[in-house]
Amino acid sequence: MCSRHARGLLSSSLCTLVMKLAVVVTADAQEAEADLRWAVTGWAHWGTNGDITTVPGVTSDFENSWIIGGSAARQFARTGEDFVWEVEAGLYKHFGWQTHWEGDLSVGLRWDGYSWPKSLDSSAAIATGISYASSLPVLEEAVDPETRRWLQFMAVEIDFARPERPEWALVFRLHHRSAAWSLWGTDDGGSNFYGLGLRRWY
Repeated sequence: MCSRHARGLLSSSLCTLVMKLAVVVTADAQEAEADLRWAVTGWAHWGTNGDITTVPGVTSDFENSWIIGGSAARQFARTGEDFVWEVEAGLYKHFGWQTHWEGDLSVGLRWDGYSWPKSLDSSAAIATGISYASSLPVLEEAVDPETRRWLQFMAVEIDFARPERPEWALVFRLHHRSAAWSLWGTDDGGSNFYGLGLRRWY
């Protein structure tokens, strides 16, 4: 009887422990999920005639080429406390020398572990993926007549938000298309746009 009673207590204790662990794991999962956010961003970019290594306005010139558009992003996983993975889709209209549409899909890594002292919250991100142009971009054809509609997309950005309104951020971004070392069937081509975005986090 003592043995049966002991087994009963052990079984009850194990059940209680499993239930408590389940609650903790569920709470941690819900907390982690709540920390992964959506973002919608409106963009305005200005094109240059330089490559990704030039400084716009210094070692390269701005052109009569503009991008207006928007993007939506979803964070889907964290790596440590300060890095978060996200996927973004963007749709843009070109104006000026170029009049085509552009669509981009990318995966990025964001570092959000730094805040400016008492004044601004900030994060930085780099992303890469694919870019599609509805017609061959004029600026890219000037560099390489063999440019493609499908090219590699890359974005590098930093954003700033007031601590009292963290859901709104001002974003500075490099918007880059390239052949990615002949990955897309051409040796050169590509374009660089520098711009501003207004982002709303959810």
